[in-house]
Amino acid sequence: MISTPSTMENKKLAAALYYLNKCGFSVIPAKEDKKPYIQWQQFQKEQPSESMVKKWWDEQYRFANIAIITGKVSDLTVIDIDTPEGKTKIEESIPESFITPIVDTPSGGEHIYCKYQDGIGNAVRFMAGADIRSEGGYVIAPPSSDARGAWKWREGCKIGGVDIAPMPSSVLKIINAFSLSFPRARDANSMPSALQSVTSVTRRYMSFDEGSRDESLFHLANCLIKGGMPIQEIEEFLKLISYKLCNPPFSEKDIPIKIKSALKRVETKERNLHQEILEWLALQEGYISVTECDRELQIVTKELKRNRRVIIHRLVKTGILMKTEYSGKYRVPTKDWIEEDAGAINSGKPLNIRLPFFLDHYVEILPGDLIVIAGTPNSGKTALLLDTVAHNMYKWDCWYFSTEMGPNAWARRRDKRDPPLDWKFKFVHGFSNYEDIIKPNDMNFIDYVEQNEGEAFKIPGILAKIQRKLKKGVALVALQKNKGTEWGIGGQQTTAKPALFCTVETNYPHGAKIRVVKAKAFKEYNPNGFCCNFKIIKGINLLETGGWAPE
Repeated sequence: MISTPSTMENKKLAAALYYLNKCGFSVIPAKEDKKPYIQWQQFQKEQPSESMVKKWWDEQYRFANIAIITGKVSDLTVIDIDTPEGKTKIEESIPESFITPIVDTPSGGEHIYCKYQDGIGNAVRFMAGADIRSEGGYVIAPPSSDARGAWKWREGCKIGGVDIAPMPSSVLKIINAFSLSFPRARDANSMPSALQSVTSVTRRYMSFDEGSRDESLFHLANCLIKGGMPIQEIEEFLKLISYKLCNPPFSEKDIPIKIKSALKRVETKERNLHQEILEWLALQEGYISVTECDRELQIVTKELKRNRRVIIHRLVKTGILMKTEYSGKYRVPTKDWIEEDAGAINSGKPLNIRLPFFLDHYVEILPGDLIVIAGTPNSGKTALLLDTVAHNMYKWDCWYFSTEMGPNAWARRRDKRDPPLDWKFKFVHGFSNYEDIIKPNDMNFIDYVEQNEGEAFKIPGILAKIQRKLKKGVALVALQKNKGTEWGIGGQQTTAKPALFCTVETNYPHGAKIRVVKAKAFKEYNPNGFCCNFKIIKGINLLETGGWAPE
């Protein structure tokens, strides 16, 4: 049936009454430009009566859109996403098990409905492409529409069909971090919108009052320098912070001194730069440049670059590096190789190993192979590794090395397995060196390989060392990765050593997707580029929702 103006009016009235009576929301009529038709302050504290709602949509504002007031009055906080970047960021932050009502907006964004979180107000850009609507705010709700289209409940995530969930703790952490970066101001009316809104986001603040402002400014300068922001931009940023937040204002002429002090801290921070360069060179082949070295090792200050020049000079003298005809470029000479009679080399027999979702039907795993699963946060890396343990622990000696999940966390996850299993593997934690723990002839699971901040460049070298320790066994290693990349944290070199390299990302709200990026040895069909969709139930049970197929 085609909707006429009268039928749409009735739909809006029915929807407004449903939100009021069934959901307990405070609703008001809104114009197409989202502005309320009425003075709405009182409805931030109390809900309108049913007679008011009927009068608004039946008599006064027959074509009005529906606005739901967020905050305590409706027990509602909404995450408002309006850019593709915002969608990507929120997918990375929200667990795959999170289910709550979601509205798709005409702009291509979405409204994620959460239970009201006390102490949170409205915040503009608390993360890239995303705002918070809570105390003192409102959102437009279905079946409202404007020139661009309509607000619609997402299929499977409709109000009344699923319960409104509490805000994920991962998002609350982002809000808290945002509030620490933009704390309270003396004059909120003179601040940029992001700074205005944050004063109501949370009651946790950094102090920029007299007595603590120097330390706070130094801390910000130090973080921004480490993050690679240009010095001129850091100076402008600190001037803004000083003017808007410091009480009393910090002298502008002292800001360069503060930055210089932070630079000195970064420069003089103890680093074994010689060892870092040697470890970086161990991963390189052929030609290298000092520009690449500086970028990947974060050699950003004059003092560090001066040290790097001395170290490179010494490495050339000892033969570890060789000069080239090009300035700033060197060659890494090849020293080690193994000679074998080509005709006598044994092709090797594939191992009897079961992989998630029967991926072993497509690929062959040989003795000494390394398998890597690189995934975004909360995408299911641990569940995939544990599923592989479950399918192989009766025919292999399995060792599970965990850097993140402790024994109690494992036990809680184990108890959610359906059906329960008689688990047969060794759970190992509290180790410090990945290379030393490898069992050369068994199945090794490492969840996951990580490094200190700024040292991710070491991860490909760690993978190489793990692979070299293997003999008749194999190792399955989990890595973190960034959204949209085909390699793990540590760069493209993380794909160099593995015989099988897969990525896994959340496919919010429909589960997750595993993708074969690299399979060195395959059976009848080349599975590179194949994907498989799946869901994770209770953190350990995997449910395949689509077979392996080209993406």
